[in-house]
Amino acid sequence: MRFRLSFAQGGSRRAVVWSIAQALDARQAALRNDSRAVSWTIEVDEARSQLVALPRRPDPRFDYRVAHLPASSHPTLAAIMARVAAPQPGERVWDPFCGCAAELIECSRLADALRLIGTDRDPRRSRRPGPTWRPRASTPRACASKRSTSTPAARPRRT
Repeated sequence: MRFRLSFAQGGSRRAVVWSIAQALDARQAALRNDSRAVSWTIEVDEARSQLVALPRRPDPRFDYRVAHLPASSHPTLAAIMARVAAPQPGERVWDPFCGCAAELIECSRLADALRLIGTDRDPRRSRRPGPTWRPRASTPRACASKRSTSTPAARPRRT
């Protein structure tokens, strides 16, 4: 069973996590501290001297992402970049390296009537809808490869 350790008082506590992982490996336990595809989060509350096992819950925030491409942005990073860009309703948003379009999808959640355009030099990443994401009500048009004639008419305006 895979699990992830978290601490109620915060912090990563890497030394503690590492020693627990080594102890489990030494015992050849079926338990693995591995944050990828976890079944449980084990929350350590040192102040109360207790462990709480929390079953993994689906995160609907990133339900559009169903696979990963090499060099893809992590969904939380894409969400942060979209918020920093702060798209306004009706603006054109161009992602010149769209890959699996995570940044464009995150922008679409922040403002209405955006014109979302993605291009990428690698034609293997130019898909719609690609195998890496599930389309929603507002999704980017196909990412065009560099060799395509489908490129943005103008760079997006940033103020």
